[in-house]
Amino acid sequence: MDPSTVEHLDKSDSGLQSLPYTSYPKLQTLDVSGNNLRRLSFSAPLLESLDCSNNLVESLEFISEFPILRHSKLSGNLIKSASFEQENRALESLLLDGNLIDCVGPLRFLRLASLDLSNNFLASVGGLRPLAGTLRSLNLANNKLFSLHSVSLLGEFRALVHLTLEGNELEETLAARAL
Repeated sequence: MDPSTVEHLDKSDSGLQSLPYTSYPKLQTLDVSGNNLRRLSFSAPLLESLDCSNNLVESLEFISEFPILRHSKLSGNLIKSASFEQENRALESLLLDGNLIDCVGPLRFLRLASLDLSNNFLASVGGLRPLAGTLRSLNLANNKLFSLHSVSLLGEFRALVHLTLEGNELEETLAARAL
């Protein structure tokens, strides 16, 4: 395999701890799910889609290495804090379900339309405020959201058309108020 010509690469379930090359100048899609990767340190200036689910990744900071990355799947990793302070104008969808996230934000993804934070440990969503103008789909299922106050800022999300809150004790609070 010549890494200088590869546009699509699937190295899923390969037991990788790192990628075999440091530069993939034409790479557009990469699937490295189901490996033992802790970080992604390689050059791929044209990377648009990344599946790095079910690895050992602990941070979102590597996203800044891929300037036109539009879709990133980081489900089932070891990420504890979902924060990204650099401005990013490319990322449109981000899957962070099944991590260890207990706090979020700030997230400065200027085009992010879809965010999955389900199956984490979030008790509030205050750090999502920078996404209020772009986020259309938000999955917060099975977190630790307890009160209406913890999700009240979502009323400011004018573009939001799909919101999932199931599996939070918040549902019980809403049901009790209805009685």
